[in-house]
Amino acid sequence: MEIEKEMKMLHNMQTRKKIPNPFLEHYEGDDVTIVITSNEKCLIAYSLPINNDFCYIRTLYVPPKFRKLGYAKMHVLGLIKNMVENQNCMAFEADVESVSIGFFKKLQFKKMPNREHNRMRLDLRINK
Repeated sequence: MEIEKEMKMLHNMQTRKKIPNPFLEHYEGDDVTIVITSNEKCLIAYSLPINNDFCYIRTLYVPPKFRKLGYAKMHVLGLIKNMVENQNCMAFEADVESVSIGFFKKLQFKKMPNREHNRMRLDLRINK
């Protein structure tokens, strides 16, 4: 299944209260907890930071009718604020597709060199 279709399905299930919102999944082998949370206008999936290292934004989904209206930006900035205030997390990484590189650049994320996948990073310790 394509990632966009999968995220659309999860978004619909969460907003219709068919699965928990937020949905948390812990992967013991990697010792990582993934949080998937939705509202009507956006879904975001991210990994909680381990040892205050970084918060990993795994995916961001906005239904087509809500795109280009600022909801993705509001969601990502809300996540960053929450992680800084409640987890003392100061670094964020995001897997990006070509269509989202510009979006993350506007939020001050920088491309990470020598990565197999397109990944961008925002380090608030450096940007202060």
